[in-house]
Amino acid sequence: KAVLNFGNPNFLGGYLILIFPFILDKIIYCKSYIFKFINLVLFIVLLYFIFSTGSKAAWIGLSVGLLLYYFFITTSKMFKITNLFVILILFISIFIYSNYNPGIKNQLLEITKINQPTIKFRIFTYLSSIRLTLESNYIFGNGYGSFRYFYPKYRLQQIIEIEKLHNFETDHTHNELLQILSECREEAT
Repeated sequence: KAVLNFGNPNFLGGYLILIFPFILDKIIYCKSYIFKFINLVLFIVLLYFIFSTGSKAAWIGLSVGLLLYYFFITTSKMFKITNLFVILILFISIFIYSNYNPGIKNQLLEITKINQPTIKFRIFTYLSSIRLTLESNYIFGNGYGSFRYFYPKYRLQQIIEIEKLHNFETDHTHNELLQILSECREEAT
C-alpha cells in the first residue's frame, strides 16, 4: 500500500481526492491540447496512486466526488456529455484494473458489505476519537503524535472487544480531521 510521507494510506488517499477535481477541471476546461494531455497524464498517475493506497475510503470519496462534480460543477449540456464520457472511461478503467488485480477486486466488493467488522471498527474508532477530543485537554490538545498514548483511556467497550479479537491496538484515528482535532485542538482550528 502506498503511503508516501503521510504515514497512513487513508491520509494519502484523502489528499489525492482533494487534488482530483482540480486536475479533472483542467482536462475539461483547458483550451490548450498540450496542457490537456499533461493533465490527462497527471490524472492517470493520480488514479494509479489512489488505487495503490488500497484505501476504500479514498475509492468511495473518488466515486462520490465524481458524481458531485458531474451534477454540480458542470453546467452546459456539452460539458455534461464530456464529463459523463470521462466518468464512464474512469469506471471502465477501474473495472479493467480490478480484473487484473484480484486484491483490488476483493476490496471493491467489500465496500458493499456494510456489516463487516472494519466498518464497525471505524465507526467505534471515530466515536472514541470524538470522545477523546471533547474530554481531554480541550483547549490545547495533547500534542502532535500523542493520540496513541491518550486514546486507550477513551476507547469505547466495543473497540476494546474488536481489538482483543484481532490482537492489535489502534494507534491512529483512520480519519485525518479527527486525528488533527484529537491531538492539536485549537491550533488546528
